[in-house]
This record gives sequence, C-alpha cells and structure tokens, in this order.
Amino acid sequence: EGWACTEDGAHTLGGITQGTYDAWRMSKGLGYADVCTSLDRAQAKAIYYERYWLASGADRLPLALALTHVDHAINAGVGAAKGILGQCGNNVACYNAARVAAYQSMRSCALYCVAWLRRVDKIRKYTGG
Repeated sequence: EGWACTEDGAHTLGGITQGTYDAWRMSKGLGYADVCTSLDRAQAKAIYYERYWLASGADRLPLALALTHVDHAINAGVGAAKGILGQCGNNVACYNAARVAAYQSMRSCALYCVAWLRRVDKIRKYTGG
C-alpha cells in the first residue's frame, strides 16, 4: 500500500484505515490519534503482524498459502480469509480462484476489481497458485 494519506471511502495511510488504527491503539491502552498524522512505519508493521498475520492464522500455514491468506485478510477481512481457507484447505490455486470469484461477486467490483485482480495476480507469481 502507498504511504500517502487517502480518502477512498476511509481515512487511510499505508493501507491502515482510521478504524483499524483506532482499534489497535485502544487495544494498547492508547487514545485516539489521526492515522494520517500519527501512524509510523513501526506501528503499521505491528498492526499488519498482529491484526492480520497472527489473527488470520497465517503464521501456522505453509509459506505460499500464508502469503495469499494474509493478503486476502488485509484486503477483505480476517473472517473472509478464514472462510476461503475453510473451503480450500492448503490448496493455493483453489484459494486464489475463490478470491477472484469473491471479488467479482461484490457490488464494488466495478470500482475496485482491476486493482483487486492485479493483487491476486501478483500473489500468484510468488505462490505458484
């Protein structure tokens, strides 16, 4: 994700939305802070690690599957990622095909599908799936 503040449906910096930043800060006993002026790279790394890598269970998966699984958790949510994992098990090709189908079925596909499908294609290059 880019390291510029955006307003694309959510106040976001580095792929971290204001809501995610708020929840992470609250879990640490910290108060509200604006994501675009307060988030630093170390915090972003911690958020991705705690809220997506560990929360999705990617840390317990084979690497190729872990990469696509955490990417989907970041993009679509941990629950959606776990749902596809439940459908496909350790089959990376199945997982990525399910991601494509899920994205194409969303109402917001007209706005975001090009980027979402590019994201899956990039992951496929690393995972072979």
